[in-house]
This record gives sequence, C-alpha cells and structure tokens, in this order.
Amino acid sequence: MKTRRIPFYEKGLNTYRNLLAVFMIFLTIVSIIYVSLLFHTAQSDASEKIFDALIPLFATWIGTILAFYFGRENFESASNEYKKIINQLSPEILDDILVNQIMITDKTMVSMELDQAKAKSVKALIDYLEMVNKSRLPVLENGKPKYIIHKSTLLDAQNKQDTSDMSFDDFVKQNTIITSFTKVSEDAILEDVLAQIKDQPNIKDIFVLNENGKVTGWLTNALILRYIQG
Repeated sequence: MKTRRIPFYEKGLNTYRNLLAVFMIFLTIVSIIYVSLLFHTAQSDASEKIFDALIPLFATWIGTILAFYFGRENFESASNEYKKIINQLSPEILDDILVNQIMITDKTMVSMELDQAKAKSVKALIDYLEMVNKSRLPVLENGKPKYIIHKSTLLDAQNKQDTSDMSFDDFVKQNTIITSFTKVSEDAILEDVLAQIKDQPNIKDIFVLNENGKVTGWLTNALILRYIQG
C-alpha cells in the first residue's frame, strides 16, 4: 500500500517553528560572515557602526532560539523525573510531611499583585524574572492566588509572534495554562497534595492558603522533588 505523503501545510505548528529556528540560525551565520567581510574590506566609520549595531541583534536571535528549545527540554525532563519518583513513593513516607514544613512562605516568595502585572508587557515580565533570577511568578489578587506564570510560557508566547509590546491581558487570554495550579490548607500533608496533582500533569504549583483564602505559602514540583530526593 502506497504511503500518503503529507503536504507541508498539514504538518502542524511545530514543523513551521522548527523550520523557522533552523532558518534563523542559518541566516544569522550568513549575516555575521557577510557583515564581518564588509567591515574588514570597507574599514570606514559607517561600516563600523553597522557592525556594532548588528552583532548584538544576531546574538539576541540565537539566544532567544536556544532559550526556547533548551528551556523547554529541561522543563519536560524535570517533569518526567518528578512523576517517576512520585509514583514510587509509599503513603507511609508522605503522610508524615506537612506542607508548611517545606513550603516557600509568603514572606520569602517572589510574587506580584494583579494590578502590577497588568501594567507590564510580556517582555517586561520576562526581564523582571531574569532580574530576580526566577523561573515562575505567582500573581495574586488581594493576597489570593490568581495566576502562576512560568518563564517558559512567556518565552513561548514571545516566540510565536512579535510580542514585544503584548499586554498582560492579551497574554492571559491566549494562555489558559497559567491557571493550572491547586490550593491546599495550611494543615495539609504532602500525601494529600500529591494525590491531587498525580493525574494532572499540567499542575506544577500548589498554593497554601489560610482560613481566609489568602496565600501563606507556595510549593512547586521542583521543590517537592528536591525535598524527596534529600
């Protein structure tokens, strides 16, 4: 039986994204060589200015592509390792661990109020996370959990289109995953937490709430994994 050849327009978004990445890397290499030769042969003030202006641009292109692909790969690898370890743990180990023993408290967690987030663009949020050296940003509304934004989600949105001036509201409309978190009480045990998220791979974050529904702590899948591994 003859195999049907799939037309390029039916191969999906990932195919176009990968082709675009390869094309951008190829274009960058060719452009660097061309600009370098131009600068070497011309040796003028104009060519020097062009060289100085374009080299940082090329570096930004490559850096963005590498951050997207390698960041996503590391994220997926950590998620798979996390699920494997969780499935091997016995209830006897987990029922002795209270969430407030291992959580990041509200006094030390880096978060942002909803009004502050709405005033920032996607690029500004990425710059902020890079400045504070964090990969996730809890967004709270009057102290209650509203969104959890992963840097990889911001980078993904930025790579899909020109999002340098994309507003926070537009970003929220296109990314339902930022509401993928769960909530537990302060007296919850780790066994209850893992039971909630075991069959929900999109949930990587757990907010710990007081009786008023306000955040007193925060757990991430990476934090739980580090704690379990000792």
